Amino acid sequence: MLISTESLKKNINDKCILKDASFTIEDTDKIALIGVNGTGKSTLLKILAGIENYDSGTIIKKNGIKIHYLPQNPEFKTDCVWDEIQLVNSKNEHPVAEFELKSILTKLGITDFQSAMSNMSGGQRKRVALALALCTSCDLLLLDEPTNHLDNDMVEWLENYLIRSKSAIFMVTHDRYFLDRVCTKMIELDQGDLYIHNGNYEVYLENKETRIEQEKLAALIESDYALLKFGYYGQEYEFAVAERDPRLYRKMLKRPDYHQFIADKDKQYRHETSVMMAVLADMRGITPTTKQENESGWYRTMFSLKAEAETFTRNSILHDVETDF
Repeated sequence: MLISTESLKKNINDKCILKDASFTIEDTDKIALIGVNGTGKSTLLKILAGIENYDSGTIIKKNGIKIHYLPQNPEFKTDCVWDEIQLVNSKNEHPVAEFELKSILTKLGITDFQSAMSNMSGGQRKRVALALALCTSCDLLLLDEPTNHLDNDMVEWLENYLIRSKSAIFMVTHDRYFLDRVCTKMIELDQGDLYIHNGNYEVYLENKETRIEQEKLAALIESDYALLKFGYYGQEYEFAVAERDPRLYRKMLKRPDYHQFIADKDKQYRHETSVMMAVLADMRGITPTTKQENESGWYRTMFSLKAEAETFTRNSILHDVETDF
């Protein structure tokens, strides 16, 4: 384990960036952090790099861990490309051979090693910073949009380089095909929540679709129970009585305890529906274990059972019309 986070929270200007972020980065992980623009992906990279504070939670790092962070807008300590490369290489426990340093720069389109970076474009500076990251001996590479300003040949070369790299990788990129080839785990940041997907981008898409479907089903169930809570079945009772016998309905409206009567009926029919759902679930072998095994299927089944239970309850309502008055 290189890094373990527990219940990280971070807010920026009243916007929640991280709600309760917990995850680990292992020695051989190659992880893509994905999410729409503005969700806080770069902020999370900076937190892991130790250059941004977080509000609460814990981060545990392996003793002696070496982390190199590639920002979107890099800064340098010198103005000469080669001087900067040599400065970084001198700090490596096992310095990279000169021919390999030059090869990396050349593959990234930097061929004049004595160039002044103050005269370079933003894209060239980003490529120099990427070369510095690849030349750095470290346990974990934090890469923020590493494919920006690279042509197709450079991207393909970088893919192969990172696949062979012995460093763990935690990166942000919008290049789906690049992360699909390099990464074996996806961490999705969505409105402050983290969702971990073990697999490539296709696995992430499948998991996200399943999660959204489950959330919709859960919302439907919750909204129906909210209707139950606020008098849905009381209204059903009124409608049933009015439909069966308008005379009895007018009589019911004159009851001095009308509101309490409807509230009691509401409670009765909510209870009957719950009991019937439990009976139907038991008859079909649906248990909490079933939910753990197939959560999406469980929600679909429970929603279907609820519809059946409601049908039973409505029939009970019509029967009660004959006995309530």
